[in-house]
This record gives sequence, C-alpha cells and structure tokens, in this order.
Amino acid sequence: MNVDKTEGSLALKTDGRFSLSQWRAWPDSERWELIDGLAYNMSPAPKRIHQRLTGQLFHQLCQFLEGKSCEAYIAPTDVFLSDSDDPAGDSVVQPDVFVVCDPKKLVEEGVRGIPDFIAEILSESTAMKDLVEKKALY
Repeated sequence: MNVDKTEGSLALKTDGRFSLSQWRAWPDSERWELIDGLAYNMSPAPKRIHQRLTGQLFHQLCQFLEGKSCEAYIAPTDVFLSDSDDPAGDSVVQPDVFVVCDPKKLVEEGVRGIPDFIAEILSESTAMKDLVEKKALY
C-alpha cells in the first residue's frame, strides 16, 4: 500500500526535496519544517485548544525542571536534526514542547540534535506527519 507522506499536513511540494541551505534562504516571516528534504508549511497557526494544551504541558515541565540542568522549550523553536549537503537527509522541525538537557545542543538558531523529551500535541491537520514522519526522525 502506498501512503502519501503529505496526507494530513500541508507540504510545499510533494515531488521535490530541499536542502537545509535552501530552507535558510526562505523568508523569516514564513514557518516551515523540513523533514528529510520535504517542506511542510506551519501555517495557519494551531487552533486554540492545541495552544492551551501545549501551554499547560510547557508550564508543568518548567515547574518540574526548576533547579535542574534541563530546560523546556516551546514551538516555534527550530530543532536541527541534520546538517548535511544531502537534501534527502536535511531535517529541521518545531516540536510543540521539548526538553534539552545537554547545553552543547543549544545554539543561537535553536537546538542542534535530538531533544531529550519531545511532545507533539496532535491536530487533525498534522497528526499523520507527527505520528509517522516526525516520530521516525526522533
């Protein structure tokens, strides 16, 4: 069975792949995730209930991590999972909520490497991407 990798999400192009260097040249006013070279549009903004759940989880994590060396983050924060010249391997995502414990992963532009904890709040429009593509990356 052939599964459309873009079903349940908005993709820039279903037949093309992009490199991280191409992604970096796109306008800052636009939000895109790049998963194995496929570009996924992060607009429109998530629905209100999604944001409420995301905020509640982020708040609880911040309270739990207080005084510990790990830090919680919330989208939109770029997480770079690869940085190669191979377009099929380029991935930068914006998990809804995540925790990083290794300060070496924290860079000016976001996070480089897989976070120690990741939570995606599922929405109809992005559930397939979150449960299949992003889960496989993490």
